[in-house]
Formats: sequence, C-alpha cells, structure tokens
Amino acid sequence: MVQYYYDRYQAVQGSKTAWRIVWGADTSLGTGQQNGYPSYSISDSGNISVSGALATLNTEFGTGSGPLYRQNNASDIVRYVIREGVIISNYGRPELYTTGSGTYSRGSLVQSNIVAENGTYPVNGRHTDGYWYVRGAVANEAPVWSAIPIQQVKKNGSITINLANFASDPDGNALIFSTNGVLDQSNAKFALSGNTLIITGKQIGSASISIIVSDGTANASTTITVNVVNSEPIVTITSPSNNGTLYENDVFNIAGTASDTDNGNTVTVRYQINATTARAIKAFLSDGSTLESFSKSLTFKGGSLYDGTTLIAENLADGVAHTLKVWATDDQGGSSTIKEIPFYVVPNRAQLLAVNSPVINGVIDSDKFTVNGTFEDSDGNTTTVSYRINGSTSVQIAEGVSGQFEFEMSFGQLIIGENQIVVEAVDSYGAKVSKTVKLNKSTVETPLLKSTARYKINPPTGTAKAVLLWIQRDTDLDIEVSLSMTMVSEAESFVPLTALNTAPVDQEIVEDEFFHEADVAKDNIIVQIDMTRESTEVNDRIHLISGVLD
Repeated sequence: MVQYYYDRYQAVQGSKTAWRIVWGADTSLGTGQQNGYPSYSISDSGNISVSGALATLNTEFGTGSGPLYRQNNASDIVRYVIREGVIISNYGRPELYTTGSGTYSRGSLVQSNIVAENGTYPVNGRHTDGYWYVRGAVANEAPVWSAIPIQQVKKNGSITINLANFASDPDGNALIFSTNGVLDQSNAKFALSGNTLIITGKQIGSASISIIVSDGTANASTTITVNVVNSEPIVTITSPSNNGTLYENDVFNIAGTASDTDNGNTVTVRYQINATTARAIKAFLSDGSTLESFSKSLTFKGGSLYDGTTLIAENLADGVAHTLKVWATDDQGGSSTIKEIPFYVVPNRAQLLAVNSPVINGVIDSDKFTVNGTFEDSDGNTTTVSYRINGSTSVQIAEGVSGQFEFEMSFGQLIIGENQIVVEAVDSYGAKVSKTVKLNKSTVETPLLKSTARYKINPPTGTAKAVLLWIQRDTDLDIEVSLSMTMVSEAESFVPLTALNTAPVDQEIVEDEFFHEADVAKDNIIVQIDMTRESTEVNDRIHLISGVLD
C-alpha cells in the first residue's frame, strides 16, 4: 500500500454552550392584570422570540428562578417571559452557559513526518490514540522481504538462490542486494553476485547469513539459514535376480556397486537374509565419484546358507519366498535405499531307506545270514549305500538313484552281546540317512555230534593251481573235505574231495590223502572239513593237517 507522511498534534477538547433565560423576581403583578405569550425560544445568538396567543395571566409564586404564570382556567403551568410583548429584563433575559464537553480541535505539534500506510491515521482529525493527525505528502516505502525457507545443501554440493524472488519494492524502485555476514563459514560458503546467492556445503551442520536489500533510500534485511546435510550412499544390485531358486550346493552370489558423493565418508555395504543378523560385505573410503564393486558368495546346503563354514541363515523352507536385503551406510548417519530381492530354495531331501529284518538260520560262526532292503533319492541324486558292523569300516553295497541292496554276513563277524549293523545312504551332496539293525549273540555250549572247520591257505608265491593235502584223524572220526579255489574278488565255490589213500599212523590214528587241481592259479584257497562223531561221549579229533601247493 501507499505510505504517507503524517504530523501528530495534541487534541484539544472545547466546551458545549447554550442560551437560557435568567429570571428576575416580580412581585408587582396582580392576578388577572397581566397579559403574555405562553411559549418562547432562544436562537444560537441569544435572541428571544415568542409564540402562541396573547392571554391574560394569573400569577402564582413558586420556588423557581422566576414567577410562574397560569393561564386562566388552565390546568398546565407555563412559564411566561413576555409581558405585553415587550422584553422586560427584570423578568427574563438571555444568558450563555456551558452544558458539557464540546468537540476536539488540533492543538500544538508533537511530531512531524511520521511514515505510515494510508488509512493508518485520519486525514485531519483525532485518532483513537488520543492525538490529532494531519496527513501530508506521499512517503517512500522501504523494500519488503517475503519469507525465505530454510535451505538444504549437500556436503560438497551447492545451490543457487535468486534473491529477487523474495524481495520487492512498493514504490517500484530498483533493488540492490548486499550482505554484512561472513561469506566463508565453517559449515557453508556464500557467494553473492547481483541478486544471485550461491551456497556451497562444506561440513555437515547449520549456517546463516544476513542479506540487505535497498531501494536507494530505505533498507530491509533478512536472514537466510542453510542446513548442510549428508548425501545418502547409492547401491546397485547386479546379482542375484529376483525370484531365483537355489538347489542343494548352489552358490548364492551377491554382487553390485556402491558409491557416495561425499568425499571422505567411510561407507559400509551390508546384507541380510530374512530377519537374520545383518552382516558387512565391504567397507571403503569414498572419493565422491568412484563406483566401488562388492560381492559375497554363499553356499546353500542342507536347507541353510553358509559363508564358508559360517552359518548365515538356517532352516530355509521350500515354497516360501525368502528375502535378501542389501544396503549401504556411511559414517555420517546416511543410509541408502534398501534393495530387496526375493528368492526361493529347494532343500535337499533325505533319502528313503528301508532295511528288512534279517532271517537268522544258523547256530555256528560259519553259518551265514542275509540283510537286504531298498533305497531311493527323492531329488534324483546319486546315492551310495554301505554298511558297517559295530565300529568297523563301512563296506559299500549299492549305488544309484534308487534300487535294492543285499549283503551276506556270518555269525563269526558278530561279537558276543549286542551288535549294531548300520546301513547308511549318502547322496552326492552329502545328505545322509541311516538305519540300525540290532542283533544279540549269545554262547550256547551244547555238545555237538557234527561240526565244521574252515582253514585258509596263503600260497607263498601268491597263487597256486594244485593242492595236495594230508589229514591225520582219529580212526572213529568221520570227515568230509571240500576245497574252494577262487580269486579274492570272487565268491567262494567249494568242491567235495575224495580221499585218494588212507593209511594207518598208529593203532588209533589214520591219515587221509586228498588232491585237487584248478584250471588256473588262484589266490583265495579255503579248506572246509565237516566232522562227525558217534556220540558225545567220544572225543575224536583231527591231529595234523599238512600239504603241498603247486
């Protein structure tokens, strides 16, 4: 709005006056002797004029300032001031008197050239503040600032402000901008050129500067506040892709780049699987521009993710979306946007292994029994099946994705007491399942009429093709001899032998001679002798076994 100069004066209040008639005493009037007018008026100048009809008056004395006259036969008392139409000063004369406070008028000058917007004070009159004002000529108005919001600038970054957007002059005068603040502060640097203010962030924190605008006559100032803030790190993910699936022993590659535009910040890249502990992938010192590559390789096995041997996330369920989160933080409290990558897993399932209960039909150590069963890998992985007796070394018995297995054992391989036969299936990824068959072996010392003895012959040269055998026995002991000549890798194959000759050694002992020749030389030669006696009272036995190998 337009501004004017105003002069301020004291306001003087006058008195309010009016004319009245001053009455004098009159005791000479006789009843019915006077004539007068029943009403009158007084002008602003004090002139008295009468009205009404001239009448004969009766005098009644009262307590007022003059006589009271009653019109003949009238009920109302009227003060009469005129007798015979002539003003008689002794009975009534005009007089000016004060009736109250009057109007205000301008008094002495108090202050000149007060600048205010039009309408602030009266043009020429008394204001509510009690002073009298007189408006003069139009005055020059100072420039006006609008509010400048708090500015935000990145550390090592800059912003530009056009000051003309925030200042104006009511009179339309050209504006000049200047500053009386410190241009190079610890948190920010200010550069003023014309109406352009350039702010550069130096250190995280707050800074302010005072800006003055002038129209050549009047000035106005304002303060600009700037907050220097930290830039957030930036993370880009190149691996893995969304909704990938991990199978047993798959490698889960986490890779990407990170950067921070704030030179000198320490940046740490972190990752997290579902709600597990967040872990660091890489830390680096930012130079403000370089993209830093990062990578981490995890291995999925047994339903869990591992970093080498360190467990990262366990019991990851099949058919459920899991989440990888990757982000970066700096040492100034900045954090990048968290990248979330969903993924799925198919954990390696345990093999199906069934072991049938063995059927035991035997009483001596040479007797044998069979253990058999089936196996299957649900994931189609190659599986190896093996067994071990008690704490002995495992023996492989089958291999494949699925199938049957069977192995033979003798009672001689068992110990007296509880025995544990453990059948174990292991797939190509190390998943393992086992079944245990428990057998109890006890000694039953019952005299036998028949028994079997087995002897293994180790050829001095490693192999032998023919065996010549002599057995010395009690005369009453019946024996049956059989011979197996195979390679170690082959199954035993016994051939019954017939004595070529029997000769007495003495009266109670005879010697039998046996011979057998194989087609080719063998390294696994076993002699089996089945012995029979007539009764448990007889203690017949073999005294000597000897022979020759070829």
